[in-house]
Amino acid sequence: MSVGKFKYAQIANVVSEQITAGIFRPGQRLPSLREFSSRRGVSLNTILAAYVELERRGIIEGRESSGFYVKAQSHPRPSPAVSSRRVIVSDLAHEVILAANDDSAIPLGFVAPAAEFLPVKSLAMIVKEVCKERPERLTDYIYPPGHQELRVQLARRSLEEGVGAVAESFLITSGTMEALELALRATTQPGDTVAVESPSHFNLFPLFAALGLRALEVPSEEGTGVSLPLLFRALKKNKAKAVLLTPNFNSPQGWLMPAEKKRELVLQMQKLNIPIIEDNVYGDVYFGSKRPPSLLQYDEGECVISCGSFSKTLGGGWRVGWIRGGKHQATLERLKFMSTIGTSSLPQTVIAEFLRQGLYERHLRQLRRKLQENSEMLAKAVLRHFGPETKIAQPAGGYSLWCELAATVDSERIFHQAQEAGISVTPGALFATQASRYNNCLRLGFGSPMTRKTLNAIGRLGQFVGE
Repeated sequence: MSVGKFKYAQIANVVSEQITAGIFRPGQRLPSLREFSSRRGVSLNTILAAYVELERRGIIEGRESSGFYVKAQSHPRPSPAVSSRRVIVSDLAHEVILAANDDSAIPLGFVAPAAEFLPVKSLAMIVKEVCKERPERLTDYIYPPGHQELRVQLARRSLEEGVGAVAESFLITSGTMEALELALRATTQPGDTVAVESPSHFNLFPLFAALGLRALEVPSEEGTGVSLPLLFRALKKNKAKAVLLTPNFNSPQGWLMPAEKKRELVLQMQKLNIPIIEDNVYGDVYFGSKRPPSLLQYDEGECVISCGSFSKTLGGGWRVGWIRGGKHQATLERLKFMSTIGTSSLPQTVIAEFLRQGLYERHLRQLRRKLQENSEMLAKAVLRHFGPETKIAQPAGGYSLWCELAATVDSERIFHQAQEAGISVTPGALFATQASRYNNCLRLGFGSPMTRKTLNAIGRLGQFVGE
């Protein structure tokens, strides 16, 4: 996705939200291209592309020599019923996790960077230096809140992103999943309800089951993540103790929540006194020109608990993440000590040095470029091979392409056929508490090189889809 494409998609999402909110009513004429171009400070072609995108979605219609109008069916439809559900982990989830360990499979189910995209040599050199100069890092403990220099580096990055921070704001964790678990333990008790967007990353559901939590699944809006009107309505009817969201490139769709929407979300959650647990693990892998803000940027009442890690940028094997808990920080540190004592010393030291030397930002620029190219190649291959009924969610960042297939397609069947053919995929049935909700969807990853072998595998998957 080019920067221009990213701009027009963002504008299309904003107009879509305005239509949903009733700012533009059914049958109403939208501002002219020239008027909207002047108002937004972008080119006429960008506004035209945004309107064409909205027309493709069926939200507006163009009328010859007259302009663009909101279609009558764009009026907000009756909201689907949203209620909390007990989480039961299926056997299919276990099968998918086991299949991820198959190194011989073509990794289209993999949503993390392959070794070819990582600074392996630079990191290996730092490991060698640390082992020589700081051999105690091979054996000693680093207790919560974690490695001091690493937390200093994280604070500096936060300041560059417009969010004030000091080293004491951060607690180092063993990846994002531990950070999310600690955040949930700090804000909920077994039996409580937590609101999540739908579809949601399937790793959340085993975590909810382990903690005895109920999931309140709120549908997403195309291109912008969770529907705020539906979320606020659901929270009035269901007593939720927390909201867990991925505003920056939610998995599996890869969508980006606009800044206006983030601000409204935080403001409303502050009024309701409900903490937001932000999974910001994909925040550094954006396809635009600027890193999107964290929810923390709009948080004046310490409502947001933000989690992240280096798993999606330096590799999951390091198991180094962090959490910023605000008023919950002391509780989080105690919970961390009681559960795992501390995060491994060597990985913290190596990553701290990697950041200190200024190597991380250089690596991120290269990684983002490769991922953007891969996402475009994968999308083209899917649309070519999967049939005319296939729809894809165009990601604005992250690692995954969400494919909605014909209603009759069974993603679990495709998963097993692909596994036998040496191809890993993730079936859509895993991304909700009810398998039937997304059973005709697939999540494909583009974190590995798009080789001829990989593109041929897309063609093979297309054969399975058509059966």
